[in-house]
Amino acid sequence: MIPIDTPNITDGTANHVYSVVSIADYKSIRREAAAAADQPALLTISHQFSGVDLAHKVSSLVRFERTVEDAAGNQGLVEAYTILRWPDKITTAAIAQKTLNEMIAFWAVSGYKDRITNVEI
Repeated sequence: MIPIDTPNITDGTANHVYSVVSIADYKSIRREAAAAADQPALLTISHQFSGVDLAHKVSSLVRFERTVEDAAGNQGLVEAYTILRWPDKITTAAIAQKTLNEMIAFWAVSGYKDRITNVEI
């Protein structure tokens, strides 16, 4: 289980601590205490199961959401998702994690995040 408070998640400029708001039915929602009340920052972790027999799949989601505001007071939502989905009757979680590790390594390559936010392919 992930700790109740999820500390030391950094965006490159600051560390963020997300504390549990709710945990139920394979889903937890955590809120960053340092975020303004009208501009929440949330971390959601959830799991879903679908299909039957060999088509049975596990889907695990990690989502960060941050409400942002411009100088005129207009608000919007920035969201980042990671979804790991695997056929658990055909492979193991350890093998699925190898693909997740590739995703993590992709984001660690210098310049790739810039290319994504510059809408490059």
